Amino acid sequence: MAGLIAPVARLIEAFGRLPGVGQKTAQRLAYHVLRTPADEARALADALVAI
Repeated sequence: MAGLIAPVARLIEAFGRLPGVGQKTAQRLAYHVLRTPADEARALADALVAI
C-alpha cells in the first residue's frame, strides 16, 4: 500500500480485517466509500460507531 494516503490505507486495512475480505476486496470497498456521497459515507461511519 505504499504511496496511498494514510487515511485510505487505514480504511483498506480495516476492511481487510473483516472475515472473508482479502486485500483486493478491501481496496474495492475503500474506493467505493471514497466515491460515495458524503452523507452516505457518514451514515456508514455512524452505523459502525453505534455498534
